Amino acid sequence: MRVLLIYDIANDKARGKVAEACADFGLDREQFSAFTGELSRTHQESLMRRVRGWIAEVGGHVLLLPVAADDWDKRIALEIAGKDDRPKEKTTAAEPDPGPPPPPLARRPEDPF
Repeated sequence: MRVLLIYDIANDKARGKVAEACADFGLDREQFSAFTGELSRTHQESLMRRVRGWIAEVGGHVLLLPVAADDWDKRIALEIAGKDDRPKEKTTAAEPDPGPPPPPLARRPEDPF
């Protein structure tokens, strides 16, 4: 059964253990605190027993949501690289680096804009 596991755990050690357990159970990390994958009901219960032990003393919020296959197939996902995540263009000897852009022109008081 397809599942979505999301969590909000302030304690670094407990959060790390939960993330590691999700990976050990074969779940794929979707975001920093979200995993998806296929887990039988038995494995879901086993994972949540482990999680309960790690967050019992430190607190946290963990949701394990089963997702029906037809609902999963209807999902809409976006993944767009941010400005800092995009690959940098490489310059070659034939194309010298143009350097920084020129400073903007100063605005004159008589300009209408």
